[in-house]
Amino acid sequence: MIFLALILADRAAEGNMPRRRKRTTCRFLEFDRVFKPAGIPARELTPYVLRLDEFEAMRICDLEGKSQIEAAELMDISRGTVQRLLERGRRTLVACLLANQALVLESALNRSANRSDTSQMKEE
Repeated sequence: MIFLALILADRAAEGNMPRRRKRTTCRFLEFDRVFKPAGIPARELTPYVLRLDEFEAMRICDLEGKSQIEAAELMDISRGTVQRLLERGRRTLVACLLANQALVLESALNRSANRSDTSQMKEE
């Protein structure tokens, strides 16, 4: 335990520690939404989780046709972060569809319970 603390202290001093996640502005979803193939019981499927911020970036850029710069301004994050969210979200979505598995769109309540307050939700 002490050894781990020393490693973390060394990394922090060297600037090698990852930054904290920045708060993002996303829509509010009250419950998880699950999409699954018809005819296959949910217990037999592997859930692929699409994070709320990934979904929001995809919605703004892909559905509304806004640029990554516009999405970054709306979500209050950098354009590079939007690009990474789009890449990760699209990869998750395509992998889920190709594997014929369940897609879980993470809710605001689940996200705030599982993560340490990293996003702000907007009710719309």
